[in-house]
Amino acid sequence: MERSFKIRKEGVIVDLTDKEGTIQNQPIRGDLEGIKVEDGSLKRMAGVAFSITSKTTGES
Repeated sequence: MERSFKIRKEGVIVDLTDKEGTIQNQPIRGDLEGIKVEDGSLKRMAGVAFSITSKTTGES
């Protein structure tokens, strides 16, 4: 389904649900690669745990 719309005012939520259905976002998937380094020296850091968390779902 394709639907055109205009953003008229920031922060206003408009319901686009009607007899034709709703608009669904298509997820974009990809890979992420990073290297952990020390601040200043940029020396690589092994064994330091970290996580990436979705602001939308809270999933890590």
